Amino acid sequence: MKKQLPDNIILVGFMGSGKTTVGKHLAQRLGYRFIDTDTMIEKSSGKKIAELFEISEDYFRSWEFQITKALQSNHKSIISTGGGLVTVQKTADLLKALGTILYLKVSPESVYERTKHSTHRPLLKTENPQETISKLLNQRDPIYKSVAQRVIDCDNISVEDILNMILSEYDNA
Repeated sequence: MKKQLPDNIILVGFMGSGKTTVGKHLAQRLGYRFIDTDTMIEKSSGKKIAELFEISEDYFRSWEFQITKALQSNHKSIISTGGGLVTVQKTADLLKALGTILYLKVSPESVYERTKHSTHRPLLKTENPQETISKLLNQRDPIYKSVAQRVIDCDNISVEDILNMILSEYDNA
């Protein structure tokens, strides 16, 4: 039996998992509003994510909490979160109250291929980005799984197929 379409759908997952791309397409398909928490943080703070990280990761995470708090009254939205947003328990708890959470899961190899030319990802400015990706993804995977109602494996699958997998569960989608 299909479920009622949720009021809000929240996409969590590691950087490069496709949250923004899938989120924009899903919002368009459903006639929902698309919200990207990183974009909201940049608009609200007047700084780029990398600049906030330079101050401190804790400072950036406090912005994520404030933005998640501000989203509590949102309806009919697809929300794409930053890759580490759910690593702070109080922020993850707020997120759970906001709607249905989907974990877009990707392998470390896919993340590296998708992000290796990116210049705006502060956590990858290391000597060995592949090692950093594997380590962080191994730490975060159980967290993503614990907050999500559904895990979608996004390796080697098209955006259209991901959308169809998500929408196949719901009436009126």
